[in-house]
Amino acid sequence: MEEQLITFKTAKLAKEKGFDVEDEYYYIEDLKIQGIFPTQTILQKWLRDKHQIFVEVNTDCTSSPKFSFNIRQFIGNPKNLSEREWEWISPVQNENWGLDRTYELSLESGLLESLKLIKDELVK
Repeated sequence: MEEQLITFKTAKLAKEKGFDVEDEYYYIEDLKIQGIFPTQTILQKWLRDKHQIFVEVNTDCTSSPKFSFNIRQFIGNPKNLSEREWEWISPVQNENWGLDRTYELSLESGLLESLKLIKDELVK
């Protein structure tokens, strides 16, 4: 089984938001190296660890499998879970995006939308 690489569009936005991970994969367009392509798993872990943003993929089993995503963000200090200092929010509602045919397409959409939530001023 092979890890799924993120798209160039997602990689570009991730880099703008402070994601800086080296990987062995490169995006080649017109025989020029355009950027480093990490996997969906690596980006998903970075979103969780750095920004407390969680992307989960759901399965719709009505006829053939179809997939959608949810995004949740943990606000607060995960080391101090007193009721006044933390909460979960769902900053993005994906009802209008429909369903994707594969798990990977849905995860990619969720990762891209998650990156859009990161405020530029928070990036170091």
